[in-house]
Amino acid sequence: LELIQDGDTIYLDSGSTIANLAQLIMNRSLRIITNSLQVMNLLADSPELGLIAVGGNYRLEAGSFIGPVAIESIRRFQFDLAFLGSTAFSDRGQFFSQNLIESQVKEAVISHARRRIVMADSSKYGAAAFSVFARPGDIDILVTDKGFPDSGKFKSLGIEVILAD
Repeated sequence: LELIQDGDTIYLDSGSTIANLAQLIMNRSLRIITNSLQVMNLLADSPELGLIAVGGNYRLEAGSFIGPVAIESIRRFQFDLAFLGSTAFSDRGQFFSQNLIESQVKEAVISHARRRIVMADSSKYGAAAFSVFARPGDIDILVTDKGFPDSGKFKSLGIEVILAD
């Protein structure tokens, strides 16, 4: 929350961790762009927020809109902050998704964001997933929990690590 300033334009990805963040910002004065149906539903009645939905093909497994329409929509924006979920991440600073087209959407978001933040709990560290969407240099901050064992390694890769309660 300390990364977010009133007036920011923020991209919120799909996933349960990002949905938790959405619940915490619903009464803030922000502009939110999202491809997540869950985030849209959570924030739909928030009068202070400007909420913009990214369209595309609906992916039931992730509750998100992906594909060429989503990517083209994302290219029309510039984000102050992008909060991205990750299925897995490696000790080499690679971040993964289970779906190639979902990774392409995340890549488009990364290229249009001033600060890029991945939110992933420590159980995803070292897990396997299919498609890389980011490498060191693509991500500025990793927000994870206190079970994460490798903050120093990520700092050497240029990724700030914030351990959330």
